[in-house]
This record gives sequence, structure tokens and C-alpha cells, in this order.
Amino acid sequence: MPYKTKEEKRLYDIEYRKKNPIKLKENKRKYYYEHRRECCEYSKKWVAENKERHKMNGLKWREEHKEEYKEYKKQYRLRNLKKILRREAKYRKHLKADPELRKKEAEYKKKWAKENSADCILRADWHRATKRNAILPSSDANKIKEILSECRAKTKRCKRKYHVDHIIPLHIGGAHHQDNLRIITALANLRKQGKYIPSLGGVWADNKLAKKNRRKYGVGSTMESKA
Repeated sequence: MPYKTKEEKRLYDIEYRKKNPIKLKENKRKYYYEHRRECCEYSKKWVAENKERHKMNGLKWREEHKEEYKEYKKQYRLRNLKKILRREAKYRKHLKADPELRKKEAEYKKKWAKENSADCILRADWHRATKRNAILPSSDANKIKEILSECRAKTKRCKRKYHVDHIIPLHIGGAHHQDNLRIITALANLRKQGKYIPSLGGVWADNKLAKKNRRKYGVGSTMESKA
């Protein structure tokens, strides 16, 4: 098909790609397997010449495909577990022998914790709740993280310290669940301490401690919440 200008050809190519995504994908795959060595060499050369662009493309893709990337990492670790464990052991050995590297590692961890405080709190709380068997099937880590982030934002906005409180405390059988969390002032949280206040509602865990204390307080089912 003749084109009068390059712009006409470019527009035609864009339209063709939109109409034939599956055919294009098959053609690309076929070409790759027929010219594998040349493709690999070209990719290496391109990455070497465009390091920053390659890095930004990777970050953008991971941001847009969070769940897919998470699943890929999980599957990769399962497939290459022995190799990963050997590499981690080698790194720990190297870390132990190199004081300068240990210092850099500590600085990196400190910086990361400062920039990702909500993630750090989420991990610590999740670990503590797992040890107490306080995680429910409906516990949503993303929603819990949103509550933690909201708490931090509120502290900055109001110039006053706020805490995320477990309505039913973990130590008496409360669940680590988004519906068992609330944002209150640090002072109110310290005054409450580890008390259970039935009128606040909350969600119970599904463990022995929760069953024991539900009987003690005369509460019904595990997931029962009181308004």
C-alpha cells in the first residue's frame, strides 16, 4: 500500500497495531525464536546505552503491574530457591567480614525505614499478629496500610500525634483486621492502654484466646462487631 508521507505510514501502523494485537504478538515471538542471538545482543547493547531509560521503564511497569510482579517474584523464588539461599548466605558472609559494607547496609536500612514507615509498621504489626494467630482470611493488608498512611498524614496535618489502635486488643483475642482498627490521638491510646470497651465494637480473631475472652465478656461469634 503506497503512502504519500511518512506521517501517513506512521498513523496506519498505529491503527494496524490496535486492530491486530494478537497477530503482532505471535509475529514478535516467532521472530525472536528465529533470531534469538541477534535479539539478545541488541537488547544488551540497548540497555548499556540507555541505562536510565531502562531503569525508568522497569519502575513504571512494576508500578502499573504490582500484582503481576508480586506473583512473578513469588514464582521465581520458588523455582530458584536453592540458588537464592546460596547467594544470600554468600552475601551474609561477605557482610560479616566487611565493616564498610555493614555500615552501608545499616544506612540503607535506616533510610528505607524512614521513607517507608507505613510499610515498616505494617510488617511489624502483621508479624506480631501472625505470632498471636490474629489474622483472619478477610484481613486486607492494603486496607490496613491505607489506615496507617492516613494516620501518618493526619499527624502531619494536625501537628498532633495520632496512633492506630486495635479496638479489641490483640492480647485478649482481637483480630488484626481493618474493621478492628481506628485512628485516635496518642493520648487517648495511652489512656485506653489494653482495655476492652464493648461499646466500640471491633472484630475478634479466630483463636483460643478470643474464644476464652468472648465467653468471659459474653460476646457471640468471632466476626461479631458491635456498633
